[in-house]
Amino acid sequence: MLVCFPVLNDEGLKSQLAKTFESAKALLLVDSQKLTIHSVLPKTDHYPHPVFFSFSILDEIVFDAIVLDIVNEVDLQKLKRENKRVFKLEHLTIDKTLEVMNVGRLSEFILTNDILRNIVHDHAPHGFFCGRDMAKEEK
Repeated sequence: MLVCFPVLNDEGLKSQLAKTFESAKALLLVDSQKLTIHSVLPKTDHYPHPVFFSFSILDEIVFDAIVLDIVNEVDLQKLKRENKRVFKLEHLTIDKTLEVMNVGRLSEFILTNDILRNIVHDHAPHGFFCGRDMAKEEK
């Protein structure tokens, strides 16, 4: 699985994860099984003011999952519709996060029941229930 990590520094698998997407200095794409870094998207530092990543940059990147500390429901909904897994930031470095992720113990963001009712997607590969399951239960 190709995982996107917003990081504070580029130190490979020892990189520190950013608390917010906007505070990231780079995005690292890491193969979670092979533990190899696929690519690095650094911020450009030649501007006189800070440059912030916005969620729109994710539209240009191919990845399967992302690790975030905070995500709003609109962005979470968009990522889930695109079959992206969204894991919670629980550890400070990529290597520790992957260690927990690879044994299935990293928490994942889920959508609230109200939001789930409005999403149409194939839910089987995600391991979470969707609005179609809820509709069946309500009958």
